[in-house]
Amino acid sequence: MKKSFAQHEPKKREGALAPLFERLVDFDTDALQEPFVQKFYDSEEVKDSIERELLHLLGTKVKIRKEDYLALAKDPLNYALPFMYGTPDFSYFEGTNTEQWQPFSKYVAKAIEAFEPRLSNIGVRVIGVDNQKQFLDIEINAMINFCGFFEEATFAIKMKAA
Repeated sequence: MKKSFAQHEPKKREGALAPLFERLVDFDTDALQEPFVQKFYDSEEVKDSIERELLHLLGTKVKIRKEDYLALAKDPLNYALPFMYGTPDFSYFEGTNTEQWQPFSKYVAKAIEAFEPRLSNIGVRVIGVDNQKQFLDIEINAMINFCGFFEEATFAIKMKAA
């Protein structure tokens, strides 16, 4: 009797393979036993994963001078350089000056484009400013294009201004 190869084919699972780093990270360092590592993400978990990466990316300040950053930013290929990971020092940025919001949004969008490959058609806009706490409220609209997920998403992020 002939065996069918269909019996041995892997079952199709709903979801997307979790990014490697997220499968390796130990989220609970105090745990004595490691929990089951979730290897597949559903749609909401993919969004959560992207949001965590956006928070990390936008919370990281580039360690080069503003002048050097602005000079390197003229060439889009420079955004992929490791020392360009994050956002530049925006301590000079006056959040209440709405004329500065568009250039700021462009730098943020370029950083996301370079370091978050699961997103495309990225749009960033400043919603408002909390001057007391020095936070910017930004909205990121993008298409998620990851392992079969094609979905428009909006992320509301509070970003430290200085």
